[in-house]
Amino acid sequence: MRRTQVLLKCLKGLLLNEDHFDIVASADASWICRRLAWHKLLPLAAALNDSGKPKCATIEQIFKTTTLENLAKEEFYRLQVARIFNAFDKASIEYMPFKGPFWGNQLYAEYYWRHIGDIDILFSKDEARTAGSILLKMGYIPHTLDGSIERDFETRGELAFFPDSRHPNEVPIELHWDLMPSPRFLKKKYLFNEDFNQDVTRSQWKGFEYDLPRPEVQFLYYILHATCQHQFMRFVHITNLVHFVQKFPRLNWQRIFKLAESRRALTPLYYGLKFVDTYFPLPEHVSVLQKRSKPSLPTQMVASFMPPGKILSATYRRGKMRRKLFRAAMSW
Repeated sequence: MRRTQVLLKCLKGLLLNEDHFDIVASADASWICRRLAWHKLLPLAAALNDSGKPKCATIEQIFKTTTLENLAKEEFYRLQVARIFNAFDKASIEYMPFKGPFWGNQLYAEYYWRHIGDIDILFSKDEARTAGSILLKMGYIPHTLDGSIERDFETRGELAFFPDSRHPNEVPIELHWDLMPSPRFLKKKYLFNEDFNQDVTRSQWKGFEYDLPRPEVQFLYYILHATCQHQFMRFVHITNLVHFVQKFPRLNWQRIFKLAESRRALTPLYYGLKFVDTYFPLPEHVSVLQKRSKPSLPTQMVASFMPPGKILSATYRRGKMRRKLFRAAMSW
């Protein structure tokens, strides 16, 4: 079996929380782990390591090291969340954390099973400004694109703050006040803050309580994030969507399609589901709804330059033009 076929079999196993890494030959182990790291799925593969399935020494060692490192990262993340949430609470700021462990704990048993990234938080624009001032006083460094913080607040929907050298184990904090100006080169939006605030439920992670948007809004956000923002550059986008479908068997698909139609986002939804269905068959009633939303022929032609199978071999450079064409098609 060629190593790309081995990788595909192992990735499909992760969609079902299954360990197939016993089929990896020693000669391919380092390459497989590098691809897992690229796809941000090395922590999940390590967490699902089945001791009853002996593997080559390279795989075993990398999986063990990855789990230990990610456990430490999770604890640093928890401490950072406590520090910044406490600062925001003292200032009486209203905020909603999203993605990361705050949504991911619905899909995965532990956060250390996943790639540990930024802290994403949604605010009103005024309270995002206040939060930004607090982060500046705490030593965080803003990453502005338009020359100044104030100009970013006027022209963008998000602003990242990076930890300074005193906190090397912390992650960037993404302040959001607008959702999904998607694709990024357009000013139109597919989701709004109000969508996140309707019919919320309370949840918690590590003792931190917060509001969760309804599942249909979360799912459409994951779709837009994968298609418009990242063009399925990594297999983790497939994994998140598949786990969501499995964890929420009672998703209101009619509501999802109606929301997407009202926001002129049926094309991203169509292709998001198409990519998912390539690796994990969708329920029949979902496939029927998807086929009804098939985009125009010109959109299909442009999007066809990036078929789902190209995910496996993607890098920053490989497939870049395909992704640009696909991103353009998502806006039509």
